Amino acid sequence: MQTTETALIIRPGDIALQDVNIILKEEWEQYAEDCMKVIVSDEDSYNKAQLLFAKTSLKLRATDNAQASFEKPIKDYLKAFRAKVETALYPMTKALAHLDRQLKDYRWTVEQARLKEQAHLQKLAENQRARDIAKGKTPTLPEAVAAVVLRMAKTTETEAGKVTARVIWKAERIKGKEHLIPKEYFMTEAVYKAIDTEVGAIARATKGAIQVPGYRIFSEESFAVRE
Repeated sequence: MQTTETALIIRPGDIALQDVNIILKEEWEQYAEDCMKVIVSDEDSYNKAQLLFAKTSLKLRATDNAQASFEKPIKDYLKAFRAKVETALYPMTKALAHLDRQLKDYRWTVEQARLKEQAHLQKLAENQRARDIAKGKTPTLPEAVAAVVLRMAKTTETEAGKVTARVIWKAERIKGKEHLIPKEYFMTEAVYKAIDTEVGAIARATKGAIQVPGYRIFSEESFAVRE
């Protein structure tokens, strides 16, 4: 189990990123190969395996830190750039939100007026049908039918292009009414993960003394390396 003793240290500006990738690939492939060859069968191989584990873990930690030193300046730049763009576009974003709200409100108002007019026409049709029946005449209108008040067009042609109104259905939890939600809706993957976290905390706190139905409480060894 021969390994390189020099840890890989990367600093911004010291080496090109593509060269870093080559060095990482070559060096870590060797580390991985060394680890895969280990067979722990006696105390001597156990001690050697622990030493290799410690050395490799420290190298991995050093490389992770070096990677972070590369990533941080880039992430900081992108974050600052995005903030500048969002600031520059804020007036337009606010204006578009206002227009969107006004269009939605207007369409809602028109639709309510349409429904009201449709209900009025329906009532007139029903009254006419009732009068015809009372006079012994054949109703001039079939049952529950009236003139249809047309909806607004969903797509409108403008000089800038077509503008289409979309209907998007959403669900919003009502605060204070959570107890009414059917239990089956709670069993989502996200909820399961939250329950997993809670049961894991119970297992750690009680060291397996408490069993939770539906879960296998067990322990396993892991190794930690400290410098």
